[in-house]
Amino acid sequence: MVLLAGLDLLGALLAKRYADHRSVVTLAAGIVVFGALFLVYVRSLSYAELATVTFGWVVMLQVGVVVIDQVQRGSGPPLDRVVAMVGMLLLQAYLVLGAMPRRS
Repeated sequence: MVLLAGLDLLGALLAKRYADHRSVVTLAAGIVVFGALFLVYVRSLSYAELATVTFGWVVMLQVGVVVIDQVQRGSGPPLDRVVAMVGMLLLQAYLVLGAMPRRS
């Protein structure tokens, strides 16, 4: 899931760089990264269920974006926003993972 989030974030950064500079090398790198993302996603489904993998990927991506933003700006989000983010992650977990059928 960490690898999925890392590839997704890297692909997004390459897409932004391509939009800014129109470099064919950046475009090719983005295609390779998103291709790798797809392959890792497919392989991960042989180890875990779709909802679990997708939820973990999204959570890791969301946390990664907040951490990168914090590193770039040098200050963390205010406490009320951290509480809101944790609440949203818990609600997402309830909606995605709570709806999964139970195995006996």
